[in-house]
Amino acid sequence: MKKLFIIATFAVAFALVLNSCSSPMGSSSSSGITFTIPTSTLTMPTSSVARAISGNEVRLWLYDGTTLYPNGLKIYWSAPFTPGSNTSVTINGIPDGANYHIVVAVGTISISLTSIDFSPTAFASSDRFSISSGATTNVSLTLKDISQSFVFASLPDAISVEELNGTLYAASNSLTGGTGTVSSCTVPLTTTSLSISGSTPGLIRSLSEGYSLSSTGITPFLLVNTSQGVYQQNPGTPLALVAPVNNNLTQPDVTWSGAATWTTVTNGVTVPFSVYFYTSSSGASFSLGGLYDANELPTSSTSTAAWRTVNVSNLTGIIGNPILDFALTTTGSASSPTIYGFFATRLVGTVRVNSDWLQQTTLQLSDLLSNSSSYFTYIGAGMPLVQALGLAPDSVTGTQTLYLGTAGGVYTIPDATATTLATPVLVNGTQGIDIQRIVTDAAGDVAFYSPVDLFVLPVGKPLLRLPFVTSTVGIIHDVRWSPSTSGTLYIVGNRGVAQLAVGSLE
Repeated sequence: MKKLFIIATFAVAFALVLNSCSSPMGSSSSSGITFTIPTSTLTMPTSSVARAISGNEVRLWLYDGTTLYPNGLKIYWSAPFTPGSNTSVTINGIPDGANYHIVVAVGTISISLTSIDFSPTAFASSDRFSISSGATTNVSLTLKDISQSFVFASLPDAISVEELNGTLYAASNSLTGGTGTVSSCTVPLTTTSLSISGSTPGLIRSLSEGYSLSSTGITPFLLVNTSQGVYQQNPGTPLALVAPVNNNLTQPDVTWSGAATWTTVTNGVTVPFSVYFYTSSSGASFSLGGLYDANELPTSSTSTAAWRTVNVSNLTGIIGNPILDFALTTTGSASSPTIYGFFATRLVGTVRVNSDWLQQTTLQLSDLLSNSSSYFTYIGAGMPLVQALGLAPDSVTGTQTLYLGTAGGVYTIPDATATTLATPVLVNGTQGIDIQRIVTDAAGDVAFYSPVDLFVLPVGKPLLRLPFVTSTVGIIHDVRWSPSTSGTLYIVGNRGVAQLAVGSLE
């Protein structure tokens, strides 16, 4: 790990800008900041020249509080450099203020006819600092080597990842539409496509986890959520279509699905059962629902267990997808478990759904819209529209914390399975950020992303903002914590899959 220092000199004189500059509305063009980066001591792995077509590059992101300053049409400033000499990046037209900070990534860039690929090898994030006219301020921070902890592999139009039983799976869709592909892979990525038996799956929406129940225990398996239903992958066999409804009814277009399974003992007899919740906010039919089965997810259309569905596609006055995200948790004892599904909707805001609802003969929209139903708990009245959900264990209290992502930041509710839910509280440092998705791990670490940034909130540690990730993976489509390697995060974007060891950034 290299400990380097970045010196930021704030000057009132107009300065030469490397690459490009911007003057934010209301600022003076004579007020600028210059960052001198001592890249002379940094050893780069792949190139010994400054960037022309390919080479070494510094990228710098500037924030005022939680607001990212754009650089014209870009979101960062950049400069090429040659190892052995220092590098400067100058930004003009920045107004006075006391709540600035920067993020810097140093790496290599490769430019081709079809793409510009940036591979970061070092990263730094500053403390808050001030900009004031006529004053000079020095800002120092530690530049950390991440060349081994951040690994990227190309996979065009990748959309989702899932790690199960020690295998990492990645899903991608054809660039021309039609059907998707699921691959088993390693990072650095080498892929082996999994064959799919029966009909083609159509477009893949996401990957998630299911469970197979037997007398010997519970085995997780891959669920492939598609525009034509849910597929499952049994170890050592091709992907096989799971029949999500009985009597050969039309299968739902599934955006996300989640599973929970339990083995109970009733009158001395071991009885397994499974609960599945799903959402459909893709395609033309919007619905939510799930399945409650005395055995497991049915694998044939003759199963007596039916997927219970509430169709919400005919509602008027709803702009955009009515169902935005979904999360799942369990509570209770082995003899009396309860599974909760949390749905972020445009219909009733965020709602917690008791799994007992799935045992009803028919599910109706009035169930969801009625505040009198005992199966539903409504969350966070008056808060911004929730569009992302995540559940993380709290090791101190032994409860689950609910994370709610909105267009204005992340909120939390402790003890998500309590009878009465607490008022949501905003997570400091996320104000005004448009949160797209939230994921958590068994340790309680949290990751979420906006259209331009990845954020990581390790347990008991400060919030990390990592804009350089989108420079590499492109538009983020999914993030997922590894269940087998603590602190390892997988990030999927339209350019491919990245693996990040979060501990190296703290």
